[in-house]
Amino acid sequence: MSKHYFIGIQIPGREAALFNQMKTLMELDKTHKIPVAQEDMHITLFFLGAVEKDVLTKLIREIEVVAPKHTSFHLTSSSVKLFGNPVKPRVVYANIEENQELMNLQKELSNCVTSLSISRDDKPYVPHITLAKKWRNTEVLRPLSIFDTPVEFKVEHFYLYEIQPDKSPKYKPIAIFQLGEA
Repeated sequence: MSKHYFIGIQIPGREAALFNQMKTLMELDKTHKIPVAQEDMHITLFFLGAVEKDVLTKLIREIEVVAPKHTSFHLTSSSVKLFGNPVKPRVVYANIEENQELMNLQKELSNCVTSLSISRDDKPYVPHITLAKKWRNTEVLRPLSIFDTPVEFKVEHFYLYEIQPDKSPKYKPIAIFQLGEA
């Protein structure tokens, strides 16, 4: 079986703990088959899927040039939303408020991936932090959390992750990319 990869932003520990607490309060482990572990919480910048090692090496080189051109930035999340049927959603996630720096970084990474002929998803990019996925079909979804205070964190770097579906944590960082100074 070939390995799968994605480029993403790790949610810092304190903030990941807050999202984890929301996941627990909403009892997403009862409504969904895959509640995301606190240490696996992230924002996907680009899902790569299966990639050959030589292409991965070229991609890392390209990203090492791109990353320092983008400065660090802050992201904010203030509510929980859904993908799919509102009664039986396939994904429950923490939203990421609109941020131009994030969108610019994602677009340039998408261009890097495309230039190496790695297949891409043409759906619009919706930055989010998945809290749980795969509806269990047994319980009623509890009301979605609205944060008392928006959760904000600074992004200074991002990672290339290898997906390890049979392990915990599932996402192993194999390369780190530092953003430039703001």
